Amino acid sequence: MSKSVSTLAFQKALLHAPIKTIREWFVDAWTSVNNTSAGQVRQLLKNDDYAELLTDRWYAALPDIERAYKVYNDRYYCVDIWMCFARYSRTYLRALTRPTKTNSTPFVEMVADEIRGVADVGCGPGLTSATLGGMFPDAKISCTNLKNTDQWNFITRMSEFFGIENLKPSVHEINHPVDLVFASEYFEHHIAPIEHVREIIDAVSPRYFVIANAFNTRSIGHFITYTVDGEPVDQSKMSRLFGRTMRDAGYQQVKMGHFNNKPHVWKRQ
Repeated sequence: MSKSVSTLAFQKALLHAPIKTIREWFVDAWTSVNNTSAGQVRQLLKNDDYAELLTDRWYAALPDIERAYKVYNDRYYCVDIWMCFARYSRTYLRALTRPTKTNSTPFVEMVADEIRGVADVGCGPGLTSATLGGMFPDAKISCTNLKNTDQWNFITRMSEFFGIENLKPSVHEINHPVDLVFASEYFEHHIAPIEHVREIIDAVSPRYFVIANAFNTRSIGHFITYTVDGEPVDQSKMSRLFGRTMRDAGYQQVKMGHFNNKPHVWKRQ
């Protein structure tokens, strides 16, 4: 897909423009595509109350995962995915473009010649995918998300403008080489995250992972107890087990010096 000037400008604006400007654009675009009230969305974005309501609904439904997953179909779930982008994912992506005390060369510059394809797994409304397109303008950008959701509808409508090559329900369906997988607040949404990261490695074998996990936190889609090879494991133990899994799979964590050590950068050895 060749990018238009407007697409590239938008991709770069997602990284650098004031967050309020991006929020206003997102509200108008989202509500237009999904036929919801822009005024209501703006009102709900003024605080965390609605996200907390959805979080309470998620944990109240567990361990019935099928019932808990209905939260993702809430009419105003967009409030949570916007907050995830604005507070976390965008911060992580911006960190990749800046030097640190540990590395004078930003990550994006370090790997620019190596990245031909990117997979943004669990991409939310696609804003992170579009941002990655601006960071790696010569790379093919694909992303994964849940089908039959408002998020899927939104990305489908916006994919050409976002500069996204493919929206897929699984990495198995991505049809180009993937050199970098971006996973922000993603693996903790899977009841069996260890098996899932192994699945991604087997499917696309990326050279780099950029990951920000938050297993030991309370949020929509997070589990108190995960499973590892069929056995229950408390959330407090998952970060250590996840790191061990990455090392066993042949990846080494790159010391980047990012604030709070997020995001983690893993490189295949």
